[in-house]
Amino acid sequence: MTTRKMKFEWLSPKENDKISHELDYLDSVDPITGHWRDTQWMSFKPQVVDKYRNNNLVEIAVNHINFLNKDGGLECSVCYRPTKRKLMVQAREFCFVPEKERTHWLHFIIRDINGKFK
Repeated sequence: MTTRKMKFEWLSPKENDKISHELDYLDSVDPITGHWRDTQWMSFKPQVVDKYRNNNLVEIAVNHINFLNKDGGLECSVCYRPTKRKLMVQAREFCFVPEKERTHWLHFIIRDINGKFK
C-alpha cells in the first residue's frame, strides 16, 4: 500500500503524516464486512459541539465545524450530517478532528449494544 502525503500548510509535518496514514487505512476494504472503511459513519450525541460554543477559535455551522488556529486562520474543518438525535460523521472526516479534541469527541460517540459504531 502506498502512503499519500498530505500537505496541509496549517498542520505540522507529523500531523500531515498521521492524517495520510489514517486516510490510507480508510481507503481500503474491511475484510470482515466487505465495505469500504471510509464510507462508514460514526454517530455522536449533538452535545459534542457544546464545548465549543462561545469559543473564538471554533466556528459551528449547520453541517460543519471549523477549528481555527490562534491567529484566526483555518486549522481544519469537519463536515457532519445533523439529524434530530445525532451528528453523523464519515470516518474519513473524523481524521480531521484535531488530535487534541478526539478524546472529547469519543466521549460522545453513540455505539450499538454490541459496542459497534452506530
